[in-house]
Amino acid sequence: MSKYGLFLLLTVLSPFAIAPAAVADELSDLKARNAQLEMENVQLRSELDTIRKQIAQMKGELTTTQQQTAELKTQLTEAKKSTEDLTAEKMRLEQLAGMTAKGEAVDSAIARIQTDYDDKADRTTVTSAPVKVPTSGVLALVDHKILFQYTSSGKSAGAAPDKMSMIMTVNKHASNRYKFAKSIDLTVDGKALSLPVTNYEVTDQSRVNTGKGFEVRYDERITFSLTDDSLRALARASDAKAEFSGNTLEIPREVLAVASAMVERMKMSK
Repeated sequence: MSKYGLFLLLTVLSPFAIAPAAVADELSDLKARNAQLEMENVQLRSELDTIRKQIAQMKGELTTTQQQTAELKTQLTEAKKSTEDLTAEKMRLEQLAGMTAKGEAVDSAIARIQTDYDDKADRTTVTSAPVKVPTSGVLALVDHKILFQYTSSGKSAGAAPDKMSMIMTVNKHASNRYKFAKSIDLTVDGKALSLPVTNYEVTDQSRVNTGKGFEVRYDERITFSLTDDSLRALARASDAKAEFSGNTLEIPREVLAVASAMVERMKMSK
């Protein structure tokens, strides 16, 4: 072969001689790029999973918030109803006590606060009307009532009281064992309060035919000493009961309302 022919042959074959090296470099670059893309893909998948978890968490929080909102709406409705009930009850108790919370007298056919002046003794007595105390068991047919009373010197009902009492009247009691009691033990909003007996009297007694013979029935009046603090404790109470001579008596809210009215009545003197 001539030199010119060899030259032509080398010229034709030279591109194919360098192609494998270029392809190898390009393949290496592609592999590196592919590895980088795979890393980015893993990172993107991780970020996507995180976003999905955040969305799920937000949905859960939204559901919880919606549930809490529904519960709050229910509580608000119940609170409004409770407020309306308490307002109605307050008005009823004010009517019963014969006086508003501001000390203003109101018309009440059930109970009033009465003021009496003794000109000989120059003393004024303020007395609430009696309120019936529910009884059961052996006392079911025995009428118990509670009233409050305070006295002060002078003619003004607004003078500061020098004696305060809680009085229990009992009608048709088959036993007069109350005369042996020394105190009445109250539980007022969970706190103990003891009021000493200052006076006991039988106001009347009668004989009743029980079918098995005649039995004596006693009408009694028991007076307990009250302090300013004990009256105020009853006035602001929401619940009270009493233990007296072995009997448990539930003190109705009407009694507490009357105690509150008596406190307000005394405030008018100041």
